[in-house]
Amino acid sequence: MVEKPAEILVSDCTGIDLGLKDVIVTSTGEKEPAPKFFRQGERKIKRLNQTLSRKVRGSKNRTKARKALARAHQRIANQRADFTHKLTIKLIRKHAALAFESLNVKGMSKTKLSKSIHDTALGEIKRQAEYKGLWYDVAFIQVDR
Repeated sequence: MVEKPAEILVSDCTGIDLGLKDVIVTSTGEKEPAPKFFRQGERKIKRLNQTLSRKVRGSKNRTKARKALARAHQRIANQRADFTHKLTIKLIRKHAALAFESLNVKGMSKTKLSKSIHDTALGEIKRQAEYKGLWYDVAFIQVDR
């Protein structure tokens, strides 16, 4: 946890609430809806998994099916990474200090909402905001739940 000295005014600090319906809600009222990349590609992944399971082990068609499934997973991962990078850099450029709530993402991912928790990448958003805050000299404050 990196904190800036006491020279920051309270008005410069923006509180950020992480959630599932809206990925972030700032203390100023700005909202960013959750994109749900995995939920959108879930049907395609299910179909590719079924075709892979029907293929004979060791065959070239199984290799092709495995690569197609890997591409679908990689596409979702790339979409999520792109979204989180764009979101965090937008937050960093807009605000002088960011106050994030401390979430137990590991504990939350063991509930029935785990698929949604992983899809929104809450921990990754917080991690990126922290290191980009160091780059751009923006204070990163962690607030208890």
